[in-house]
Amino acid sequence: MKKEYALKYVHHYNEKLLNSLEKLTINDFPWNEQSGPVTEVRLCYTCSHLHIHFTTYETKPRSTYTQHNDPVYKDSCVEFFIKPKPSEDDRYVNIEVNSLGTCLIGMGISRTQRTRLNQEMCESISITPQLEPECWKIDITIPFSFFEQYFRDLKIEKGAQMEGNFYKCGDETKNPHFGCWNRIENKNPDFHLPSYFGVLHFN
Repeated sequence: MKKEYALKYVHHYNEKLLNSLEKLTINDFPWNEQSGPVTEVRLCYTCSHLHIHFTTYETKPRSTYTQHNDPVYKDSCVEFFIKPKPSEDDRYVNIEVNSLGTCLIGMGISRTQRTRLNQEMCESISITPQLEPECWKIDITIPFSFFEQYFRDLKIEKGAQMEGNFYKCGDETKNPHFGCWNRIENKNPDFHLPSYFGVLHFN
């Protein structure tokens, strides 16, 4: 069953808006005997940008990687996978970020058939990390032009529908964990299964 999330349109984005946005929760850990840290995500969009805000209730995140496209999934990491044109194009974008704000970005149709985007493309996305005593936060701002470079005739507007999933992981943390928003049914941990993406409605 696919979960659904409705993105709110806002004229201007700022953190004061966050409490007014519907939250989705990454609290399903299909491959862990014990749950990992709960993560809340809030999304919205303006006429030109997509905004994703993660709050992870993890007090001592593992943070070792500092260069874009390093294997940040081994650290304490949040991830956002999105398929912009689900009815026409099987490709999806994966954006993975550790608590330092270091990101790994790829695009393709599966785990093995994908390309990592270059440094310039990584830097075209604004990522702001914030470490607090009881949690860490990541604020991601993606210009629509980022998607439009790869997905022709893409219209991000009211009524648009995309597919995606949200993850929390830490492959080499003290307590390795693999959490998701929309549940994945697979023997081994694998986030690269777009058949388990949920639905994102642009309201």
